[in-house]
Amino acid sequence: MKKGVLKILTVAVALCAAIPCAVNPAFANSGMRYEMGITSVGVQVNQTSALAVESEKLTFDIIDYPDYGDISEYKSTVTAEYKFVNTSDADVVTGMAFPLGGSHDIKGEMPAPKIMLDGADVEVRTRHTCAAKLEFDFSKQVKSILDDFYSDGFYNTELPVTRVTCKVDAKKNDDLRVTADVTCGENTRFMARNNDAYGFMFFPYGGSSTAYDVYVFGDVSGFSCKWKVEEYVDRFFAPSEWRTCSRNVTTTVGETVTLKQFALKNRGADSVVSEIDWFNSVVMNLGDKTNAQYLSHETYSDEDFTTWYTYEVRVAAGESVTNSITAPIYPNINTSFTPQKYEYEYFLSPASSWKSFGTLDIVVNCDAYMLDSTVKFQKVEGGFRARLEKLPDSELEFELCESENPDYHHVGVNLGTFVLTLLILVAVFLIGVVVTAIVYLVKSRKKQQK
Repeated sequence: MKKGVLKILTVAVALCAAIPCAVNPAFANSGMRYEMGITSVGVQVNQTSALAVESEKLTFDIIDYPDYGDISEYKSTVTAEYKFVNTSDADVVTGMAFPLGGSHDIKGEMPAPKIMLDGADVEVRTRHTCAAKLEFDFSKQVKSILDDFYSDGFYNTELPVTRVTCKVDAKKNDDLRVTADVTCGENTRFMARNNDAYGFMFFPYGGSSTAYDVYVFGDVSGFSCKWKVEEYVDRFFAPSEWRTCSRNVTTTVGETVTLKQFALKNRGADSVVSEIDWFNSVVMNLGDKTNAQYLSHETYSDEDFTTWYTYEVRVAAGESVTNSITAPIYPNINTSFTPQKYEYEYFLSPASSWKSFGTLDIVVNCDAYMLDSTVKFQKVEGGFRARLEKLPDSELEFELCESENPDYHHVGVNLGTFVLTLLILVAVFLIGVVVTAIVYLVKSRKKQQK
């Protein structure tokens, strides 16, 4: 298929596809951030948790469903109540981190969760992490919740970051593909766009797009590229191809800023995310190799961050404490069904960070039908209930609907239907051309015979 036709087909398919209204909120158990054992020799950081979860009860109170245009009156919540037991012979202070699900599609302020220990309110701090638009991973994201700016043997707030502009001497109507094998010195790394791989860059040129910015971390003199430029040759009666061509590529060293300036350049003055959290999220997503490699994008906005609530749990040796958290619970909304489905997701995996985990009771209080779930629920008066003797292998997911058998309605045209319709139209057009040509030839011959 010709490249131009492929572009038109891609755009047409995108315009014909209807996307259901859904957001992607997710909620999770609190998990261990750090732990200190208070002993006779002072405070030490433990490698494993001394706290065990004797039992946990999850209660979903689904009173209403959210209007994501305005959630100010939304009332549905989830309460996680778990009993911790200190299995050691030392007092323990454990740092806790509770991720609050949400989405930039939600309009309105989400209320903070209510966190209590043995019935008393707990001091809570708000923190933020960003997974660079990847799926939520508790164990990875929680590592970027630090009390100071991240620093290692390479990255620090004062590390120089230099913009290097790569420019190709393109001709009018060029359709080019430019690749580069990248070499970096021991104290140099680089960041590029697209799907660039380790030690390699690829980017297309077309129209007025003839310049490409790369960011070099550390010693810019250690950065160099070996370029290869190819042009797209579109041939009508032969296969089209990319062919090596002679075009000069130049690199120009631009401004240099500190890593802190670079990381925070998209952070607004009124951002709810602190400088420390923003910096650490950007830098800890960059990568940890000493050679040239593709690194995560540098542009962030407030919408990309996950909100966390951090607090401490203190448990004396051999004692226990009950920790409860109540927070709003937001579903995805699947509008491909009438009535629509409400899909809930709750992360259970963070609870695996404790020394052991006992029973898990799950209660869903609602006036709806449960259509699907990752655990086996029993229908009870006023909702559903499940009791598990251990943590399941998967996260908790369940679907609620006002009807037991909602009607599925498909909106839009799938790719197969679109292609088939297009082929039929092309065939009809070609047949019309052939018939017209035949009629014309027949009439021409009749005229000649006369």
